[in-house]
Amino acid sequence: MSHAIDTVEETRKPSLLEVDGSEGITTHSFKIRPSKPQPKAVPRWAYASIAVALVAASMSLWWLHARHFETTDDAQVDGHINVVSSRISGTVLYVNPRIENNQYVESGTLLVELDPSD
Repeated sequence: MSHAIDTVEETRKPSLLEVDGSEGITTHSFKIRPSKPQPKAVPRWAYASIAVALVAASMSLWWLHARHFETTDDAQVDGHINVVSSRISGTVLYVNPRIENNQYVESGTLLVELDPSD
């Protein structure tokens, strides 16, 4: 019984190996294929900054919209009330359309025309 070790070489060569046959020495070098780059995970601070920006933008839009409306807490109007009354009564036939509320008028300006038949 001999103590010889038999070696078996595989005749099939893997596709990733390159064989260099110079000087009778067989060397194997692997060709490394570049793998697809893995996408980096988005850091938490990026999500937080996007959320803060969205909240700031929505609050700004709400403020721009809401500033055009007046609100009151107690439904009271502070102001001076002046009673205007006429010396005569009658049915109004004509109201001058050129006169606006809170407009200054001079004496003698026609405001309304009353029905003379009453």
